[in-house]
Amino acid sequence: MLLTIGTIHRHLTRIRKRMRATLVVESGEVRDVHHIACCFGFGATAICPYLGYATVRQLVAANVAKIKLEEISAQKAMTNYRKALEKGMLKIMSNMGISVLNSY
Repeated sequence: MLLTIGTIHRHLTRIRKRMRATLVVESGEVRDVHHIACCFGFGATAICPYLGYATVRQLVAANVAKIKLEEISAQKAMTNYRKALEKGMLKIMSNMGISVLNSY
């Protein structure tokens, strides 16, 4: 995925069309904060980690994901997953001294 994103980003930059295009990545390879950070670094604008969401839904359906010994809905679990990814990205960016994602 990173090779594809980088290639498309460089090609669009070379033909001076990058500012008119958005690279939205929908990938099963992207599962954690590091993968998301790498995709943003290679030029992705937005990311949908569908395999991560599917895994969270499967864990909830199998009653493996129990927080404080109570049931959690699939929607709440996916929201928690998304928030964890967002907080992880903010932590990476704050450690690097970057205030906006475009600088990444």
